[in-house]
Amino acid sequence: MKIVQINYHFEYSEDIEAILEAREIANFVRYAMIEAKDREGKHYGRKVYPGSSSVVQALVPDDM
Repeated sequence: MKIVQINYHFEYSEDIEAILEAREIANFVRYAMIEAKDREGKHYGRKVYPGSSSVVQALVPDDM
């Protein structure tokens, strides 16, 4: 087994779930609101730093 971790801007949540579903990854953990900083700045879910980042983690077989 290995763990897959996907970090993304919250607005892509549906797309990320569609990718997981297409690969038959039914079990995962999502951390919906995390504080993050990327090349475009901070994402703290405030008006000054709009939006937030999310993380999905899933255990998958080694051959995936």
